[in-house]
Amino acid sequence: MSIPLFEGGQRYHRIKQARIQVDEMAWQRENLERSIRMQVDLAMDNIQKNVRQIASNSESVVQAEKAHSIMEKSFEIGAASYLDLRDSELALTQARLGYYQSIYNFLIANSELENLLGNADIEKYEKSK
Repeated sequence: MSIPLFEGGQRYHRIKQARIQVDEMAWQRENLERSIRMQVDLAMDNIQKNVRQIASNSESVVQAEKAHSIMEKSFEIGAASYLDLRDSELALTQARLGYYQSIYNFLIANSELENLLGNADIEKYEKSK
């Protein structure tokens, strides 16, 4: 039976290495928390931007509808050409497309925020078997 009297400082170095690892994990945790906080802030900014975009595009749709209505009346009385009427329809369609796109972007930003916060209902995204 042998009992080592001197281990060459191995125990001291293992303790020192363990403390270093604990410090590194604390720094990694802090860095991860900052990163997640930054992503949440970015997602909130995207949501606010998309809400403003929805409001703006909604007003654009209203204006395009008014312009199209005016153009229809002008066409009926012969003050506008068929091409002018189709141009107003195209403008209305593009305004609606922008509006729907902004709603889509809002829903995407909202889903990203839910996912970051852990509030997303993952089961509704899974494929049914």
